[in-house]
Amino acid sequence: MMDRFFLIAAYSDTEQGGIYTYRFAADGRPRQIAFAPLKGAGYLAKSRDGKHLAATCTLDGSTDALAFFQINENGNLNLLDLQPTGGLSSCHVGFSPDENFVYTANYRSGSLTEFRLANDRLTRTQIIIHEGRGTHPKRQDAPHVHYVHPTPDGRYIASVDLGLDAIDCYFFEPGRGISPLGAKRSPIAPAASGPRHLEFLPESNRAFLVNELANTVMTLDYADGEFQIRDCMPTLPFTLDCYTSKAGAIRLSPDKKMLCVSNRGVDSLVFYQVSSQGNLTQTQFCYCGGKSPRDIHFLDGGRRFACADEFSEKVTFFRWTERGYEPDGNELTLPRPLCILPC
Repeated sequence: MMDRFFLIAAYSDTEQGGIYTYRFAADGRPRQIAFAPLKGAGYLAKSRDGKHLAATCTLDGSTDALAFFQINENGNLNLLDLQPTGGLSSCHVGFSPDENFVYTANYRSGSLTEFRLANDRLTRTQIIIHEGRGTHPKRQDAPHVHYVHPTPDGRYIASVDLGLDAIDCYFFEPGRGISPLGAKRSPIAPAASGPRHLEFLPESNRAFLVNELANTVMTLDYADGEFQIRDCMPTLPFTLDCYTSKAGAIRLSPDKKMLCVSNRGVDSLVFYQVSSQGNLTQTQFCYCGGKSPRDIHFLDGGRRFACADEFSEKVTFFRWTERGYEPDGNELTLPRPLCILPC
C-alpha cells in the first residue's frame, strides 16, 4: 500500500517546532508539502481511517499537552483541540479501540492520561498513576510509562512501564474508557530490562517488545491481557550497558515480514525477518548515519526507510535493495526529529 505522504514531528519551542508533511517526488527525494506549527511536537498517532491525528506537545515549553488534528487529503493539518495532559514528559499516544478515547503515556510522572473524544474535542477524564520502582538505581528509581496502545483483541489498553519492568493491561469498556481498579500486570525479566515500546503482529497472538536498558528485543505471546516471554535477542552485536547505548524505536514493515529496532549510542539499525509463525531472525545490522535514532519507519510500502536522528537534527533515508536497506543520499535537517508517521 502506497503512503499518501508522511509526517515528521520536530521538537522545538521555536517557530520551527511542529509537524512537517512530506511526499516523495518522482526522483525519490522527500519534498515538503505542509507544516503545522506545534511547540514541543513529540509522538504521533493517527486514526484508523487516516483522517485524524493525535500528537504530544507542550503548551508553553513546560506544560505537557495533547493536540488533536484533522488530516486533509493534501497533507495539511487543521488543529481542532489542544489540552494539557496533567502528566510530565508525555512521550507516547494511542487511540482506544473504538477511537472515542485517546491516551498519553507520561514518562516522568509515571502515569497515563485518558481523554474522551467527542465532536472533535478532548475532555480529560482520568489520570492513572503507577507506583513502585525497579532495580536499576538511576533509570528505575520510579515508574516511567513509555507506551500506551490497545491490544489486538480490543479488550485492553496496554501500557509499558520502563521503570517497573512491566506491561500493564487495563480493561477497556466501550463508551466508558478504562477501569482504574487495577490492571493485569506482566513482569518483564530479567530485572533492569527497561521495556520501552511494543509492536503487535496483526491477526496473531504475537507481539514484539524492545527493551531500552538491556538492548534486547523480545518475542511475546499475548492472550487476554497477559504476556509471556517466548524469546529474547540482542539488538547489538556486542554487550553494552544503557549508558553506552539505549535501544530506541521498534517498527514493523507494511507487509509484517520485517521488524526494525534502532540503537542510540551505537547509532545503528538492526533488521529482523519475521517468519509466518512470528519468529525473528536477524538479517541486517548497519549504522544509521546520524546521532541518536529516536524513531524509524518503513515508508512507500517498504521500498524506503527513514531514521530520525534526534541529536544530529536530521532525518536520513534508505532504499530497499537485494542486499537490504542502503542509504540513498537523501537527508532532511529538522530540529530534534522525534517521530515519523506514514499516512
